[in-house]
Amino acid sequence: MVILSSEEFRAQENNRIQMGLERLINKINLQSTRGFGHMGNPNPTVETSLNNNEYIGYLMINDKVAASGFGKIDDNQEGNKYKTMYLHSISVSEEFRGQGLCKQITDEFVKKFGKNHILYLKSFLPIYLKKLPYHLQFLF
Repeated sequence: MVILSSEEFRAQENNRIQMGLERLINKINLQSTRGFGHMGNPNPTVETSLNNNEYIGYLMINDKVAASGFGKIDDNQEGNKYKTMYLHSISVSEEFRGQGLCKQITDEFVKKFGKNHILYLKSFLPIYLKKLPYHLQFLF
């Protein structure tokens, strides 16, 4: 499990390119897109996070991105004792679900930032679950 700042991630990507390895940007974007059940071209989640100077977390299993998540620090925190970080787009590849990987990513963000940041997990309910009766939506 790795959580990198945008600067650290860029440096790591440059090292991978120099070594002739596949870019993690492509792997994470594909995993994140498929993890949310979307088909077609991968969303540029990593590029968006890099442009916003966010943190990028991912977990590799057998050279596959099994899970990923992103953290954005709220820049409007001047004078506050704690900074605020929003965790978002946490996803797990279908083949690795049921192994506690989402919790592992969330726990890693808490471990790295929890002493100096208030962490919020931004989530959404996929459209296909919104069609369920209200009381069943929370089972997923």
